[in-house]
Amino acid sequence: MTTGTGDVNVDDVAAAAAANEMYEAIGAIRKTINAINGEVQDVKAKWKGDAQGAFETAAVDWEEEATQLNGILDQMQQQVESGNNAYLAMDQGARDDFARLQGGSGGGGLTSL
Repeated sequence: MTTGTGDVNVDDVAAAAAANEMYEAIGAIRKTINAINGEVQDVKAKWKGDAQGAFETAAVDWEEEATQLNGILDQMQQQVESGNNAYLAMDQGARDDFARLQGGSGGGGLTSL
């Protein structure tokens, strides 16, 4: 990646750290979703009265949204992982290209002289 000064910098440690922070945030969100699901299920099992049907409908709606949220979190995690792998592969590919240029010219270096 280029910086504002035109330097090229690939920091695989920083990329991995950013990915780990994202995974931790996703884990915290999942924990919250699971806690809400648990509370909803507890209340749903104990609810008696006129509003029980309306609450059960709301609980089903929440469960559907929680499933969608978890799907989005899965996609985010996959995209971060895919992006991180692509980032590192580009750097390794560039390294390999330069190695081929230096070693595969058959002559005196980069110019084939």
